[in-house]
Amino acid sequence: MALFTSQGYDATSLRQIADRLGFTKAALYYHFPAKEHLVIELTRPWLDAISNLIALNQSAPGMDEGTRRRRLIEDYIDIVLAHHAVLRFLTQDAAATKHPDVGRRALTLVLALQDALLGPDADDAERIRVGCAIGAVHSTAMMDESTLAAARPIIVSVALGVLGLEQSASSAS
Repeated sequence: MALFTSQGYDATSLRQIADRLGFTKAALYYHFPAKEHLVIELTRPWLDAISNLIALNQSAPGMDEGTRRRRLIEDYIDIVLAHHAVLRFLTQDAAATKHPDVGRRALTLVLALQDALLGPDADDAERIRVGCAIGAVHSTAMMDESTLAAARPIIVSVALGVLGLEQSASSAS
């Protein structure tokens, strides 16, 4: 990930990756015959986390829609922060998103997240608000690692504010 982020996907060779990891090039080729396979494996935990979030996005008995949406956006923020290096890499290097298992899957999952945040009766104004909230979350990709912990309560506040959801005191921590 460090090589891809610092040099770019296209400029990083499997030889450089093997050298950095202390493997022979043959050993790396055995497990990853192409760089695309490495990108798929590096992005899989982030994409799987989003997929799981969407799949498990259901209201508990007695949970109102606002609470469900608040929990969904906060959980997504936590996923983005936990996988910051992946999101930063993909944001900086569009070449890495060309593989359908990465770019297309990421787009599909973000659209599914938007749908989950919208609900069935959303109007155009709500669609714009949800897009802005997700954009605020994705803005963390350009932040330095050292600011992420301090950024979380701000991003939560901004995303919930755009969605028109009140933030509870426990949510900001």
